[in-house]
Amino acid sequence: SGLAPYAESTDRAVRREAEQVRWTFFERNAPQLDDLFDQMVRLRHGMAETLGYDSYIPLAYRRMRRVDYGPADVARFRNDVLTHVVPLVHDILRRRCETMGWEVLYSWDEPLIDPHGNPRPAGGHDLLLN
Repeated sequence: SGLAPYAESTDRAVRREAEQVRWTFFERNAPQLDDLFDQMVRLRHGMAETLGYDSYIPLAYRRMRRVDYGPADVARFRNDVLTHVVPLVHDILRRRCETMGWEVLYSWDEPLIDPHGNPRPAGGHDLLLN
């Protein structure tokens, strides 16, 4: 998006402003987005009921032809993420705060991965494509 360069700025205030601009879009469009979501839920629930399902979830598994895993596997995966991945990410983000010299990591800090600026491709369009 057009906000990407600002979201990756080395200036924390610029990144914060970019994040606020992004969320302003969602705030302004919340009623329309909520309405679309409600329509989708009603439509999917109606499809499921018409086809004899209690909810859309089992229908979705069938539509995606999921035969290699099911709801129990997804529940186990979610638990594994909570048990193993979340603590690892927490540690990585804590170390990132230390590297960047921040007390707190905010959502607008996430796009910046290097205190001197994110890496950029060297060369122009033609060089990158050849």
